[in-house]
Amino acid sequence: MKANEAPAFPDLPFREHLTDWLMSVGPVFAGGMGQVGVPHSEIRAWALNIGVQFDGSEAEWLHRMSAEYAGEIARSDDKSTAAPFVAD
Repeated sequence: MKANEAPAFPDLPFREHLTDWLMSVGPVFAGGMGQVGVPHSEIRAWALNIGVQFDGSEAEWLHRMSAEYAGEIARSDDKSTAAPFVAD
């Protein structure tokens, strides 16, 4: 993957639109100690700005997905680090 390419995610049959939203909202936030998950306040502002109305726990899903994404960035220290999922 080149630096300007979007990451390739596995197929997600459940709420697959959340990966598109994650890329639109962040997917990470610049914290004082590096990249962290996007806070709920920023997710809410993003949703209000583009007219997204969350269904049930979607905002929490976005927050948790962002936190996991930031964690993987911190964990993956080079190009040889395995993807955090198993491709079919």
